[in-house]
This record gives sequence, C-alpha cells and structure tokens, in this order.
Amino acid sequence: MKIISNLILATLLFTACGGASSNDAFSASGAEQKLSPPGALETAAARAEVKIMHNGKVLASYLAASPDAALDKEYQTIGLNLSGSDTAKQMLMIVVEEQKAGVYPLDGSWDGKDKLSVMFINGVLPTPSLAFDKGELNITELTDKHCSGTFKGTGTAGSEKGYSVEAVFSKLPVVSSARDSRK
Repeated sequence: MKIISNLILATLLFTACGGASSNDAFSASGAEQKLSPPGALETAAARAEVKIMHNGKVLASYLAASPDAALDKEYQTIGLNLSGSDTAKQMLMIVVEEQKAGVYPLDGSWDGKDKLSVMFINGVLPTPSLAFDKGELNITELTDKHCSGTFKGTGTAGSEKGYSVEAVFSKLPVVSSARDSRK
C-alpha cells in the first residue's frame, strides 16, 4: 500500500504543480547540497523517449516534455517523470522504493513485494490506462545531478493484451521532492 500511496503522491506533485521544480538539487547519498538550478547544458542533455506498442507494432511515441527524477528523502524513493507535453494523453510516472542504480522488476502481482510502481496513460489505448503485468526498470546512472536508464513493461488495456511500453531516459536532472524542499 505504501508504494501505491507514493505513486499517487508523485502523480499529484507532478500534475498539480506542473512538474517538479528544477531549482533544487539533492545528493543520492542523502546529504543535502546547496540549492541551485541545473545548468543549461544539464537541462539540454536531458532526454526521455517513450514508445507504445501493440503486438510488436508501434502505435505511438513521444519525447518527454520536462523529464526529471525526484528523490524523496523521507520515503527513500525515486520518482521518474517521463510525461509528454499533454499529460492527459502522454503520462508515464515511475516510482521505485530505492535511491540507487540497479534493476527493479515489476511482476504485477500487487502482493507488496514489488519495489516499483508504474502509472501510464496514453491517448492511443482503448482504455485510459495500461495495467502492467510485467516489467523492469534499469537505472544505469544515479548521481546527485543525473539519472539515466531504461524501462520496459507489458500489460493489458481493458481486456486487450499484447501492449508494451519502452522508455529510454538519459541525463535527467535530479531534484528533491517538493516535500523535502519545504523542510
């Protein structure tokens, strides 16, 4: 239940506030850094691409509008925002209950053992969202400034199976969560 509430919290933070603030920096080791906005090169280097497929055929793809990785010290989570410019039709939010690079599987069993929660909404699906039954987040780089990696997941939209989502993200700016910056 904790991971579901974290996913809801992350969704509210990113959608209600228009995305996470890029004015905060946070160290993955847990030590606070001097608050400063990411440099122009760091922001320009951030890239995230998301592909939606059905039975191997690409239905849609988009580049994330303002991708970032929010670290939450209190809950020890990373929230990845890989949403497009229209979050009602292009939203991919991933929350993992860790703050380090690594591979995090998603088995879709909802038994509380997964450390990964995924919320995906896209306008090309027959239902508003995709229910994932399998997936994997691979965070290949996590520093106090950047987060890079991949996500692959499969699932169903309503009663239709065979959907998959692939995301590749690199050099996302790392920011502290809004809750951390209020302290």
